[in-house]
Amino acid sequence: MTKDAIQAKLAALSTEATGVKIDYTFTPAAEGNYGGTKTGEIAVTMIDIEFKVGDEAASAANAVTVKNNAPVYGTKWADIIALKNNVSAKVGDKKVDGTYKLSVEPNTTPNAGTATYKVLFTSNDGKYTGVEVLTSTVNVSKKPLTVVGARAVTRPYDATNDVEVTDGALDGVLTKDADNVTLSGTATGTITDANVGAKKAVTVEGYEITGIASDNYTLSQPTDVTVDITKKELTIANATVASKLYDGTTKATVTDLSFTETLPLPYQAGYTATAEFADAAVGNAKDVTVKVVLNDKNYN
Repeated sequence: MTKDAIQAKLAALSTEATGVKIDYTFTPAAEGNYGGTKTGEIAVTMIDIEFKVGDEAASAANAVTVKNNAPVYGTKWADIIALKNNVSAKVGDKKVDGTYKLSVEPNTTPNAGTATYKVLFTSNDGKYTGVEVLTSTVNVSKKPLTVVGARAVTRPYDATNDVEVTDGALDGVLTKDADNVTLSGTATGTITDANVGAKKAVTVEGYEITGIASDNYTLSQPTDVTVDITKKELTIANATVASKLYDGTTKATVTDLSFTETLPLPYQAGYTATAEFADAAVGNAKDVTVKVVLNDKNYN
């Protein structure tokens, strides 16, 4: 086996190989001053490169400065971690000089979730390139988003707690994700009671976010939406007045009342209906004036 062959075999060995032996036989390349052969065995002990900080093995705890313990999506790597530049490399007793760098670009932003980074070493003599010194992770929180510009549509009283919510736009999306995060879903709103009122607080649900970058964000529903619930206008469609015996007064009694509008309508206790004949004299098909006073504030 030639010298080159031995070196090639050594280069192919795993750093974790144990009990390795290489047999060799050397024979002079040309006859002349030398003759015979030389045989033997090379016992190989693998010594891996090791990285230390002082007397301790290099780790994220002693070789990396954590600038931000709770990064939010959008934070650059340069603002999360930095190298301390205190690691030394050795192979056996021999110091190996070189450079150390992070596997991540400092001006890029890791995605939300568990983000992995490595510290890599390259020796000045070129024998070691991109050797992993350590691997570690950081937990990146999702970036909060809000909905701005959402509004509830004013409507008359209808006895329900539901209101229509329209418009709305995302606020807080990074510029680089502007085309990759979209506000979607169907927004709905509810109020705590159905009664008439101004600037009633609306609980909004249903806004969602979609897009290839949406997993890096979390959306909050808007909390500043209010609505005006106005009184429902009523028109009397028909009133029935009871006939009576002459009593010298114009007083009349309303026995039935209907409105042109559809439900909801006030219960009978929600209004007071009074009526008067045009005069107190006896007669048929007499004109009657009917007045309705609404006791329910939700109607007009």
